[in-house]
Amino acid sequence: MIAVSQKKRFSLTIKLFIMVAFVLLLNLVLVWGFGRFYLEDFYAKEKQNQITDAFSTLKLNQSIIIDELKNADDTGDVISQIENQNIRITLAVVAKNTIYSVYTTLSKVSQTEARPFPRVYPVTGALSRFPQMISVLTLDDYRFVDFPDDALESDQLRLFGRLGDDMYVLLETPLEPISESAALATRFSLLTGFIAFAAGILITIILSTLLTKPLRQMTSVAKRLAEHDFSERVYVNTSDEIGELGVSINSMSDSLQSYTNEITAVNQQLKLDIEERMLAEQAQKQLVSNISHELKTPLSIISGYAEGLRSGIVSDDEMRNEYCDIIIDESKNMTHMIQNLLRLAKLQSGKSTPIYSDINLSVMTDTQLNSFSLMSDQRNVTIIRDYEENEYVNADKDSCEQVLRNYLSNALRHVNDAGTIKVSFVHKGNNLRIEVYNTGSHIDENDLERIWDSFYRSDSARSRDSGGNGLGLSIVRAHMQMHSMPFGVMNCVDGVMFFAEFKSC
Repeated sequence: MIAVSQKKRFSLTIKLFIMVAFVLLLNLVLVWGFGRFYLEDFYAKEKQNQITDAFSTLKLNQSIIIDELKNADDTGDVISQIENQNIRITLAVVAKNTIYSVYTTLSKVSQTEARPFPRVYPVTGALSRFPQMISVLTLDDYRFVDFPDDALESDQLRLFGRLGDDMYVLLETPLEPISESAALATRFSLLTGFIAFAAGILITIILSTLLTKPLRQMTSVAKRLAEHDFSERVYVNTSDEIGELGVSINSMSDSLQSYTNEITAVNQQLKLDIEERMLAEQAQKQLVSNISHELKTPLSIISGYAEGLRSGIVSDDEMRNEYCDIIIDESKNMTHMIQNLLRLAKLQSGKSTPIYSDINLSVMTDTQLNSFSLMSDQRNVTIIRDYEENEYVNADKDSCEQVLRNYLSNALRHVNDAGTIKVSFVHKGNNLRIEVYNTGSHIDENDLERIWDSFYRSDSARSRDSGGNGLGLSIVRAHMQMHSMPFGVMNCVDGVMFFAEFKSC
Protein backbone atom coordinates (compact mmCIF):
# COMPACT_ATOMS: atom_id res chain seq x y z
CA MET A 1 0.00 0.00 0.00
CA ILE A 2 1.33 3.44 -0.90
CA ALA A 3 1.79 5.74 2.07
CA VAL A 4 0.14 9.12 1.66
CA SER A 5 1.77 12.09 3.37
CA GLN A 6 -0.39 13.72 6.00
CA LYS A 7 1.45 17.05 5.85
CA LYS A 8 -0.62 20.14 5.30
CA ARG A 9 -0.82 20.88 1.62
CA PHE A 10 -1.88 23.92 -0.34
CA SER A 11 -4.32 23.82 -3.20
CA LEU A 12 -3.18 24.48 -6.74
CA THR A 13 -5.02 27.83 -6.71
CA ILE A 14 -3.05 29.01 -3.68
CA LYS A 15 0.20 27.79 -5.19
CA LEU A 16 -0.45 29.66 -8.44
CA PHE A 17 -1.39 32.77 -6.46
CA ILE A 18 1.82 32.59 -4.42
CA MET A 19 4.02 32.02 -7.48
CA VAL A 20 2.52 34.86 -9.51
CA ALA A 21 2.56 37.21 -6.50
CA PHE A 22 6.24 36.36 -5.92
CA VAL A 23 7.10 37.01 -9.59
CA LEU A 24 5.26 40.36 -9.60
CA LEU A 25 6.82 41.40 -6.29
CA LEU A 26 10.27 40.40 -7.54
CA ASN A 27 9.63 42.48 -10.64
CA LEU A 28 8.80 45.50 -8.45
CA VAL A 29 12.01 45.03 -6.44
CA LEU A 30 14.07 44.72 -9.62
CA VAL A 31 12.47 47.86 -11.10
CA TRP A 32 13.15 49.82 -7.92
CA GLY A 33 16.73 48.53 -7.63
CA PHE A 34 17.52 49.20 -11.26
CA GLY A 35 16.05 52.69 -11.07
CA ARG A 36 17.72 53.41 -7.75
CA PHE A 37 21.25 52.21 -8.53
CA TYR A 38 21.67 51.74 -12.28
CA LEU A 39 19.25 53.92 -14.24
CA GLU A 40 21.20 57.16 -13.87
CA ASP A 41 24.44 55.49 -14.94
CA PHE A 42 22.55 53.87 -17.78
CA TYR A 43 21.22 57.27 -18.91
CA ALA A 44 24.72 58.78 -18.59
CA LYS A 45 26.17 55.98 -20.68
CA GLU A 46 23.49 56.54 -23.26
CA LYS A 47 24.30 60.27 -23.28
CA GLN A 48 27.97 59.49 -23.77
CA ASN A 49 27.06 57.34 -26.73
CA GLN A 50 24.79 60.10 -28.00
CA ILE A 51 27.56 62.74 -27.76
CA THR A 52 30.04 60.34 -29.33
CA ASP A 53 27.64 59.75 -32.21
CA ALA A 54 27.21 63.54 -32.56
CA PHE A 55 30.98 63.98 -32.72
CA SER A 56 31.22 61.29 -35.40
CA THR A 57 28.45 63.04 -37.38
CA LEU A 58 30.23 66.40 -37.15
CA LYS A 59 33.54 64.89 -38.15
CA LEU A 60 31.97 63.11 -41.07
CA ASN A 61 30.27 66.32 -42.28
CA GLN A 62 32.99 68.86 -41.30
CA SER A 63 33.52 70.11 -44.84
CA ILE A 64 29.81 70.80 -45.25
CA ILE A 65 29.69 72.53 -41.85
CA ILE A 66 32.70 74.77 -42.70
CA ASP A 67 31.09 75.81 -45.98
CA GLU A 68 27.85 76.63 -44.20
CA LEU A 69 29.65 78.68 -41.55
CA LYS A 70 31.52 80.64 -44.23
CA ASN A 71 28.69 81.25 -46.62
CA ALA A 72 25.36 81.01 -44.84
CA ASP A 73 23.64 83.14 -42.29
CA ASP A 74 22.06 80.14 -40.56
CA THR A 75 23.50 76.83 -39.44
CA GLY A 76 22.86 73.73 -41.46
CA ASP A 77 20.74 70.69 -40.77
CA VAL A 78 23.53 68.65 -39.20
CA ILE A 79 24.11 71.13 -36.37
CA SER A 80 20.38 71.65 -35.87
CA GLN A 81 19.74 67.93 -35.49
CA ILE A 82 22.48 67.65 -32.87
CA GLU A 83 21.25 70.68 -30.95
CA ASN A 84 17.74 69.19 -30.92
CA GLN A 85 19.18 66.39 -28.79
CA ASN A 86 19.95 68.96 -26.00
CA ILE A 87 23.62 69.04 -26.91
CA ARG A 88 25.45 72.38 -26.96
CA ILE A 89 27.98 72.81 -29.71
CA THR A 90 31.03 75.09 -29.71
CA LEU A 91 33.20 75.11 -32.85
CA ALA A 92 36.64 76.77 -32.77
CA VAL A 93 39.61 77.20 -35.07
CA VAL A 94 43.21 77.85 -34.17
CA ALA A 95 45.13 80.29 -36.33
CA LYS A 96 48.56 81.60 -35.47
CA ASN A 97 48.24 80.26 -31.93
CA THR A 98 45.00 82.20 -31.51
CA ILE A 99 41.66 80.56 -30.77
CA TYR A 100 38.65 81.76 -32.69
CA SER A 101 35.16 80.64 -31.73
CA VAL A 102 33.33 80.44 -35.00
CA TYR A 103 30.06 78.89 -33.66
CA THR A 104 28.44 78.43 -30.32
CA THR A 105 24.97 77.35 -29.31
CA LEU A 106 24.80 79.70 -26.33
CA SER A 107 25.40 82.90 -28.30
CA LYS A 108 24.69 83.48 -31.93
CA VAL A 109 25.12 87.24 -31.80
CA SER A 110 27.96 88.39 -34.00
CA GLN A 111 30.77 90.00 -32.02
CA THR A 112 33.49 90.53 -34.59
CA GLU A 113 34.22 89.58 -38.10
CA ALA A 114 37.31 87.72 -39.11
CA ARG A 115 38.13 86.10 -42.29
CA PRO A 116 37.66 83.62 -43.59
CA PHE A 117 34.63 83.23 -41.20
CA PRO A 118 32.05 86.00 -41.22
CA ARG A 119 31.39 85.69 -37.46
CA VAL A 120 33.63 85.15 -34.47
CA TYR A 121 32.30 84.78 -30.90
CA PRO A 122 33.99 85.45 -27.59
CA VAL A 123 35.91 82.62 -26.02
CA THR A 124 34.12 81.91 -22.72
CA GLY A 125 33.33 79.12 -20.33
CA ALA A 126 34.92 75.79 -21.07
CA LEU A 127 36.23 77.20 -24.34
CA SER A 128 38.83 79.14 -22.37
CA ARG A 129 40.40 75.79 -21.54
CA PHE A 130 40.93 74.96 -25.19
CA PRO A 131 44.69 75.53 -25.17
CA GLN A 132 45.39 72.94 -22.52
CA MET A 133 42.86 70.55 -24.08
CA ILE A 134 44.42 70.92 -27.53
CA SER A 135 47.75 69.94 -26.10
CA VAL A 136 46.49 66.51 -25.04
CA LEU A 137 44.65 65.68 -28.26
CA THR A 138 46.13 63.92 -31.19
CA LEU A 139 44.79 63.95 -34.70
CA ASP A 140 41.28 62.53 -35.02
CA ASP A 141 41.03 62.15 -31.26
CA TYR A 142 38.39 63.09 -28.67
CA ARG A 143 38.09 62.95 -24.95
CA PHE A 144 35.52 63.42 -22.23
CA VAL A 145 36.73 66.24 -20.00
CA ASP A 146 35.73 67.55 -16.59
CA PHE A 147 36.48 70.87 -14.87
CA PRO A 148 35.66 70.53 -11.16
CA ASP A 149 36.50 74.11 -10.13
CA ASP A 150 33.66 76.43 -9.13
CA ALA A 151 34.28 78.84 -11.95
CA LEU A 152 32.91 76.39 -14.48
CA GLU A 153 29.75 74.36 -14.59
CA SER A 154 30.57 70.99 -13.10
CA ASP A 155 27.19 69.35 -13.77
CA GLN A 156 27.98 68.87 -17.45
CA LEU A 157 29.00 66.01 -19.66
CA ARG A 158 31.66 67.36 -22.08
CA LEU A 159 33.38 65.93 -25.09
CA PHE A 160 36.30 67.77 -26.68
CA GLY A 161 37.51 66.57 -30.01
CA ARG A 162 39.45 67.43 -33.12
CA LEU A 163 37.57 67.66 -36.39
CA GLY A 164 40.50 68.58 -38.62
CA ASP A 165 43.94 70.17 -38.59
CA ASP A 166 42.77 73.51 -37.19
CA MET A 167 39.14 72.93 -36.14
CA TYR A 168 37.98 71.63 -32.76
CA VAL A 169 34.61 71.05 -31.21
CA LEU A 170 33.27 71.09 -27.67
CA LEU A 171 30.01 69.18 -27.09
CA GLU A 172 28.18 69.69 -23.78
CA THR A 173 24.97 68.30 -22.31
CA PRO A 174 23.66 68.93 -18.79
CA LEU A 175 23.60 65.94 -16.38
CA GLU A 176 20.88 67.29 -14.11
CA PRO A 177 18.02 66.34 -16.47
CA ILE A 178 19.40 62.82 -16.52
CA SER A 179 19.09 62.52 -12.72
CA GLU A 180 15.59 63.96 -12.76
CA SER A 181 14.53 61.68 -15.61
CA ALA A 182 15.93 58.62 -13.84
CA ALA A 183 14.09 59.45 -10.62
CA LEU A 184 10.89 60.18 -12.51
CA ALA A 185 11.20 56.95 -14.51
CA THR A 186 11.78 54.98 -11.31
CA ARG A 187 8.70 56.45 -9.63
CA PHE A 188 6.61 55.87 -12.74
CA SER A 189 7.83 52.26 -13.01
CA LEU A 190 7.00 51.66 -9.34
CA LEU A 191 3.54 53.13 -9.78
CA THR A 192 2.82 51.08 -12.88
CA GLY A 193 4.38 48.08 -11.13
CA PHE A 194 1.99 48.36 -8.19
CA ILE A 195 -0.94 48.67 -10.58
CA ALA A 196 0.33 45.67 -12.53
CA PHE A 197 0.80 43.79 -9.22
CA ALA A 198 -2.81 44.38 -8.16
CA ALA A 199 -4.15 43.56 -11.64
CA GLY A 200 -1.93 40.47 -11.81
CA ILE A 201 -3.18 39.21 -8.47
CA LEU A 202 -6.81 39.65 -9.55
CA ILE A 203 -6.19 38.00 -12.91
CA THR A 204 -4.30 35.19 -11.18
CA ILE A 205 -7.22 34.48 -8.87
CA ILE A 206 -9.66 34.40 -11.78
CA LEU A 207 -7.45 32.33 -14.08
CA SER A 208 -6.35 29.92 -11.38
CA THR A 209 -9.98 29.34 -10.42
CA LEU A 210 -10.94 28.72 -14.06
CA LEU A 211 -7.91 26.52 -14.72
CA THR A 212 -8.24 24.44 -11.57
CA LYS A 213 -11.99 23.93 -11.84
CA PRO A 214 -11.69 21.03 -14.34
CA LEU A 215 -8.78 19.67 -12.29
CA ARG A 216 -10.94 19.69 -9.17
CA GLN A 217 -13.63 17.85 -11.08
CA MET A 218 -11.07 15.31 -12.30
CA THR A 219 -9.88 14.84 -8.72
CA SER A 220 -13.46 14.15 -7.64
CA VAL A 221 -13.92 11.61 -10.44
CA ALA A 222 -10.58 9.96 -9.61
CA LYS A 223 -11.59 9.62 -5.94
CA ARG A 224 -14.86 7.99 -7.00
CA LEU A 225 -12.90 5.61 -9.25
CA ALA A 226 -10.74 4.67 -6.28
CA GLU A 227 -13.98 3.85 -4.40
CA HIS A 228 -15.21 1.71 -7.36
CA ASP A 229 -17.89 4.25 -8.28
CA PHE A 230 -17.91 4.63 -12.08
CA SER A 231 -21.10 6.68 -12.39
CA GLU A 232 -19.44 10.13 -12.64
CA ARG A 233 -17.69 11.46 -15.73
CA VAL A 234 -15.46 14.48 -16.42
CA TYR A 235 -17.18 17.26 -18.38
CA VAL A 236 -14.86 18.05 -21.31
CA ASN A 237 -15.37 21.32 -23.19
CA THR A 238 -11.81 22.03 -24.37
CA SER A 239 -9.38 20.36 -26.74
CA ASP A 240 -6.19 21.31 -24.90
CA GLU A 241 -4.06 19.14 -22.61
CA ILE A 242 -6.60 19.42 -19.77
CA GLY A 243 -9.36 18.34 -22.15
CA GLU A 244 -7.26 15.39 -23.32
CA LEU A 245 -6.67 14.44 -19.68
CA GLY A 246 -10.42 14.53 -19.05
CA VAL A 247 -11.06 12.30 -22.09
CA SER A 248 -8.39 9.89 -20.85
CA ILE A 249 -9.97 9.74 -17.37
CA ASN A 250 -13.40 9.06 -18.90
CA SER A 251 -11.91 6.34 -21.10
CA MET A 252 -10.13 4.84 -18.10
CA SER A 253 -13.39 4.95 -16.13
CA ASP A 254 -15.23 3.12 -18.93
CA SER A 255 -12.49 0.50 -19.13
CA LEU A 256 -12.39 0.00 -15.37
CA GLN A 257 -16.17 -0.28 -15.25
CA SER A 258 -16.10 -2.87 -18.04
CA TYR A 259 -13.30 -4.84 -16.37
CA THR A 260 -15.02 -4.62 -12.99
CA ASN A 261 -18.29 -5.86 -14.47
CA GLU A 262 -16.46 -8.74 -16.13
CA ILE A 263 -14.63 -9.61 -12.92
CA THR A 264 -17.88 -9.39 -10.95
CA ALA A 265 -19.61 -11.65 -13.45
CA VAL A 266 -16.72 -14.12 -13.33
CA ASN A 267 -16.73 -14.06 -9.53
CA GLN A 268 -20.47 -14.61 -9.42
CA GLN A 269 -20.19 -17.46 -11.89
CA LEU A 270 -17.29 -18.91 -9.91
CA LYS A 271 -19.33 -18.64 -6.74
CA LEU A 272 -22.25 -20.39 -8.44
CA ASP A 273 -19.93 -23.08 -9.77
CA ILE A 274 -18.51 -23.64 -6.30
CA GLU A 275 -21.99 -23.80 -4.81
CA GLU A 276 -23.11 -26.20 -7.54
CA ARG A 277 -20.06 -28.34 -6.99
CA MET A 278 -20.68 -28.41 -3.26
CA LEU A 279 -24.31 -29.28 -3.88
CA ALA A 280 -23.27 -31.95 -6.36
CA GLU A 281 -20.82 -33.43 -3.87
CA GLN A 282 -23.47 -33.31 -1.19
CA ALA A 283 -25.97 -34.89 -3.54
CA GLN A 284 -23.45 -37.55 -4.47
CA LYS A 285 -22.82 -38.37 -0.83
CA GLN A 286 -26.56 -38.40 -0.22
CA LEU A 287 -27.08 -40.66 -3.24
CA VAL A 288 -24.50 -43.14 -2.03
CA SER A 289 -26.10 -43.08 1.41
CA ASN A 290 -29.57 -43.56 -0.09
CA ILE A 291 -28.44 -46.39 -2.33
CA SER A 292 -26.77 -48.08 0.61
CA HIS A 293 -29.92 -47.67 2.65
CA GLU A 294 -32.17 -48.97 -0.14
CA LEU A 295 -29.99 -51.99 -0.83
CA LYS A 296 -29.43 -52.79 2.81
CA THR A 297 -32.95 -54.09 3.47
CA PRO A 298 -33.43 -56.31 0.39
CA LEU A 299 -29.93 -57.70 0.75
CA SER A 300 -30.59 -58.48 4.38
CA ILE A 301 -33.84 -60.21 3.44
CA ILE A 302 -32.21 -62.20 0.65
CA SER A 303 -29.31 -63.15 2.88
CA GLY A 304 -31.58 -64.20 5.72
CA TYR A 305 -33.86 -66.38 3.62
CA ALA A 306 -30.93 -67.88 1.74
CA GLU A 307 -29.27 -68.83 5.05
CA GLY A 308 -32.54 -70.37 6.16
CA LEU A 309 -32.73 -72.51 3.03
CA ARG A 310 -29.10 -73.60 3.34
CA SER A 311 -29.43 -74.50 7.03
CA GLY A 312 -32.43 -76.75 6.33
CA ILE A 313 -34.78 -75.11 8.74
CA VAL A 314 -37.49 -75.27 6.05
CA SER A 315 -38.80 -78.84 5.88
CA ASP A 316 -41.78 -78.71 3.55
CA ASP A 317 -41.90 -77.69 -0.10
CA GLU A 318 -44.53 -75.00 0.41
CA MET A 319 -42.39 -73.08 2.87
CA ARG A 320 -39.32 -73.57 0.68
CA ASN A 321 -41.20 -72.15 -2.33
CA GLU A 322 -42.33 -69.18 -0.24
CA TYR A 323 -38.71 -68.45 0.73
CA CYS A 324 -37.66 -68.66 -2.88
CA ASP A 325 -40.48 -66.33 -3.98
CA ILE A 326 -39.42 -63.73 -1.42
CA ILE A 327 -35.82 -63.94 -2.58
CA ILE A 328 -36.94 -63.60 -6.21
CA ASP A 329 -39.20 -60.61 -5.44
CA GLU A 330 -36.46 -58.79 -3.56
CA SER A 331 -34.05 -59.50 -6.40
CA LYS A 332 -36.53 -58.06 -8.88
CA ASN A 333 -36.96 -54.96 -6.71
CA MET A 334 -33.18 -54.50 -6.63
CA THR A 335 -32.98 -55.04 -10.38
CA HIS A 336 -35.77 -52.52 -10.95
CA MET A 337 -34.09 -49.97 -8.69
CA ILE A 338 -30.75 -50.39 -10.45
CA GLN A 339 -32.43 -49.99 -13.83
CA ASN A 340 -34.09 -46.81 -12.62
CA LEU A 341 -30.75 -45.52 -11.33
CA LEU A 342 -29.11 -46.18 -14.69
CA ARG A 343 -32.00 -44.52 -16.50
CA LEU A 344 -31.82 -41.48 -14.18
CA ALA A 345 -28.04 -41.22 -14.54
CA LYS A 346 -28.34 -41.30 -18.31
CA LEU A 347 -30.99 -38.57 -18.30
CA GLN A 348 -29.05 -36.33 -15.90
CA SER A 349 -25.80 -36.72 -17.85
CA GLY A 350 -27.32 -34.91 -20.83
CA LYS A 351 -26.37 -37.72 -23.19
CA SER A 352 -29.97 -38.70 -23.72
CA THR A 353 -31.90 -36.62 -26.26
CA PRO A 354 -35.65 -36.88 -26.91
CA ILE A 355 -36.88 -38.43 -30.15
CA TYR A 356 -40.02 -36.49 -31.00
CA SER A 357 -43.05 -38.09 -32.63
CA ASP A 358 -46.80 -37.66 -32.62
CA ILE A 359 -48.28 -39.77 -29.83
CA ASN A 360 -51.92 -40.64 -29.20
CA LEU A 361 -51.88 -39.71 -25.52
CA SER A 362 -55.45 -40.99 -25.01
CA VAL A 363 -54.57 -44.52 -26.12
CA MET A 364 -51.32 -44.50 -24.07
CA THR A 365 -53.22 -43.39 -20.96
CA ASP A 366 -55.87 -46.08 -21.43
CA THR A 367 -53.16 -48.72 -21.71
CA GLN A 368 -51.40 -47.58 -18.55
CA LEU A 369 -54.64 -47.36 -16.56
CA ASN A 370 -55.59 -50.87 -17.66
CA SER A 371 -52.26 -52.18 -16.37
CA PHE A 372 -53.06 -50.75 -12.92
CA SER A 373 -56.71 -51.98 -12.88
CA LEU A 374 -55.99 -55.11 -10.80
CA MET A 375 -54.21 -53.15 -8.06
CA SER A 376 -56.93 -50.50 -8.03
CA ASP A 377 -59.66 -53.12 -7.76
CA GLN A 378 -57.91 -54.78 -4.83
CA ARG A 379 -57.99 -51.46 -2.92
CA ASN A 380 -61.46 -50.53 -4.17
CA VAL A 381 -60.08 -47.38 -5.84
CA THR A 382 -62.25 -45.58 -8.39
CA ILE A 383 -60.44 -44.42 -11.56
CA ILE A 384 -62.00 -41.52 -13.51
CA ARG A 385 -60.94 -40.86 -17.10
CA ASP A 386 -61.57 -37.19 -17.90
CA TYR A 387 -60.19 -36.75 -21.43
CA GLU A 388 -61.28 -36.96 -25.04
CA GLU A 389 -60.34 -39.68 -27.46
CA ASN A 390 -57.46 -39.20 -29.88
CA GLU A 391 -55.65 -36.41 -28.03
CA TYR A 392 -52.18 -36.14 -29.56
CA VAL A 393 -48.91 -34.68 -28.28
CA ASN A 394 -45.49 -34.26 -29.89
CA ALA A 395 -42.93 -35.74 -27.51
CA ASP A 396 -40.55 -38.61 -26.89
CA LYS A 397 -42.69 -41.71 -26.56
CA ASP A 398 -40.62 -43.47 -23.88
CA SER A 399 -40.43 -40.27 -21.82
CA CYS A 400 -44.14 -39.60 -22.07
CA GLU A 401 -44.96 -43.21 -21.11
CA GLN A 402 -42.49 -43.15 -18.18
CA VAL A 403 -43.91 -39.88 -16.83
CA LEU A 404 -47.47 -41.11 -17.06
CA ARG A 405 -46.64 -44.52 -15.51
CA ASN A 406 -44.71 -43.00 -12.59
CA TYR A 407 -47.49 -40.50 -11.88
CA LEU A 408 -50.11 -43.30 -11.86
CA SER A 409 -47.91 -45.54 -9.73
CA ASN A 410 -47.30 -42.72 -7.25
CA ALA A 411 -51.04 -41.91 -7.11
CA LEU A 412 -51.94 -45.56 -6.49
CA ARG A 413 -49.42 -45.84 -3.63
CA HIS A 414 -50.73 -42.74 -1.84
CA VAL A 415 -54.47 -42.84 -2.57
CA ASN A 416 -56.64 -43.68 0.45
CA ASP A 417 -58.59 -46.93 0.48
CA ALA A 418 -61.82 -46.68 -1.52
CA GLY A 419 -60.49 -43.37 -2.78
CA THR A 420 -60.43 -41.86 -6.26
CA ILE A 421 -57.78 -41.40 -8.95
CA LYS A 422 -58.68 -38.98 -11.76
CA VAL A 423 -56.71 -38.49 -14.97
CA SER A 424 -57.53 -35.33 -16.95
CA PHE A 425 -56.26 -33.58 -20.09
CA VAL A 426 -56.34 -29.77 -20.12
CA HIS A 427 -55.33 -27.55 -23.05
CA LYS A 428 -52.89 -24.75 -22.03
CA GLY A 429 -52.27 -22.66 -25.13
CA ASN A 430 -50.14 -24.81 -27.44
CA ASN A 431 -49.60 -27.43 -24.74
CA LEU A 432 -51.66 -30.36 -23.51
CA ARG A 433 -51.50 -30.75 -19.76
CA ILE A 434 -51.80 -34.19 -18.08
CA GLU A 435 -53.25 -34.00 -14.57
CA VAL A 436 -53.18 -37.03 -12.25
CA TYR A 437 -55.22 -36.47 -9.08
CA ASN A 438 -55.64 -38.77 -6.12
CA THR A 439 -57.60 -38.38 -2.92
CA GLY A 440 -55.71 -38.74 0.31
CA SER A 441 -53.34 -36.86 2.58
CA HIS A 442 -51.71 -33.61 1.56
CA ILE A 443 -47.98 -33.29 1.00
CA ASP A 444 -46.31 -31.12 3.59
CA GLU A 445 -45.45 -27.68 2.21
CA ASN A 446 -41.79 -28.19 3.10
CA ASP A 447 -41.74 -31.39 1.01
CA LEU A 448 -43.37 -30.04 -2.18
CA GLU A 449 -39.98 -29.21 -3.73
CA ARG A 450 -37.97 -32.05 -2.18
CA ILE A 451 -40.16 -34.91 -3.43
CA TRP A 452 -38.43 -34.59 -6.82
CA ASP A 453 -35.07 -35.50 -5.27
CA SER A 454 -33.72 -39.01 -5.63
CA PHE A 455 -34.66 -41.42 -2.82
CA TYR A 456 -36.56 -38.73 -0.97
CA ARG A 457 -39.59 -39.85 1.00
CA SER A 458 -41.75 -37.68 3.14
CA ASP A 459 -41.75 -40.40 5.82
CA SER A 460 -38.46 -40.15 7.67
CA ALA A 461 -38.57 -43.84 8.63
CA ARG A 462 -38.49 -44.77 4.93
CA SER A 463 -41.18 -47.35 5.42
CA ARG A 464 -41.30 -50.00 2.77
CA ASP A 465 -45.05 -50.44 3.29
CA SER A 466 -45.89 -47.74 0.76
CA GLY A 467 -43.71 -49.37 -1.88
CA GLY A 468 -41.37 -47.69 -4.32
CA ASN A 469 -37.81 -46.60 -3.82
CA GLY A 470 -37.99 -42.82 -4.17
CA LEU A 471 -36.73 -42.65 -7.78
CA GLY A 472 -39.98 -42.35 -9.74
CA LEU A 473 -40.48 -38.59 -9.37
CA SER A 474 -36.76 -37.92 -9.92
CA ILE A 475 -37.08 -39.72 -13.25
CA VAL A 476 -40.18 -37.64 -14.07
CA ARG A 477 -38.23 -34.44 -13.40
CA ALA A 478 -35.32 -35.58 -15.59
CA HIS A 479 -37.65 -36.42 -18.51
CA MET A 480 -39.52 -33.11 -18.26
CA GLN A 481 -36.30 -31.09 -17.99
CA MET A 482 -35.03 -32.89 -21.08
CA HIS A 483 -38.17 -31.70 -22.89
CA SER A 484 -37.94 -28.20 -21.27
CA MET A 485 -41.63 -28.43 -20.41
CA PRO A 486 -43.59 -27.46 -17.24
CA PHE A 487 -44.37 -30.01 -14.50
CA GLY A 488 -45.22 -29.89 -10.83
CA VAL A 489 -47.48 -30.82 -7.92
CA MET A 490 -50.09 -29.04 -5.81
CA ASN A 491 -52.31 -29.84 -2.88
CA CYS A 492 -56.04 -29.80 -3.61
CA VAL A 493 -59.05 -29.71 -1.29
CA ASP A 494 -59.05 -33.41 -0.46
CA GLY A 495 -55.98 -34.74 -2.22
CA VAL A 496 -52.92 -34.13 -4.36
CA MET A 497 -52.59 -33.39 -8.09
CA PHE A 498 -49.45 -33.93 -10.23
CA PHE A 499 -49.20 -32.42 -13.72
CA ALA A 500 -46.94 -32.37 -16.78
CA GLU A 501 -47.27 -30.57 -20.12
CA PHE A 502 -46.32 -31.62 -23.65
CA LYS A 503 -46.67 -29.90 -27.02
CA SER A 504 -50.07 -30.66 -28.46
CA CYS A 505 -50.54 -31.57 -32.11
